[in-house]
Amino acid sequence: MTLVDHASFRSPMAPMTAAGTIPAPMTRSSERAVPQTTGRNRQVSEQSRQLSDAGARVAAYLRRLYPARTADNVAADTGLNSGTIAKWLERESAPNGVAMLVLIAIYGPDFLGAVMKRAPAWLDASQRMTEASALAAELDKIQARLDAVRGQT
Repeated sequence: MTLVDHASFRSPMAPMTAAGTIPAPMTRSSERAVPQTTGRNRQVSEQSRQLSDAGARVAAYLRRLYPARTADNVAADTGLNSGTIAKWLERESAPNGVAMLVLIAIYGPDFLGAVMKRAPAWLDASQRMTEASALAAELDKIQARLDAVRGQT
């Protein structure tokens, strides 16, 4: 029986350099040097932070809308995957562009205003109009109930 010297053994699948030597093993990510933050890296870092902030605002809005069973209720409203929504709520990820468009289409200016850091004037006006419309509908219901109680129907 022949013993193999494992220290010098090379698999036929192992890569070799042009000089015929085996390259040094790759280091783990934890062993790699952390690059200095430069202009482009700062921009990416700032964009990541802003995306994270927007994701937090999305999660806060959805939790305020549905304090219980948030992911299931939002999935029922939007048709989006409840597992994906749960990841947003746990801040593991943020909605992509298509998901944001779906959320805006379903929840309207109130959602958009809650998610944006600084809402533009047109959005603020739209939010006020939406709220005024909802209050007017509530007022109509209350007036109908009042008329019924008074016997004026």
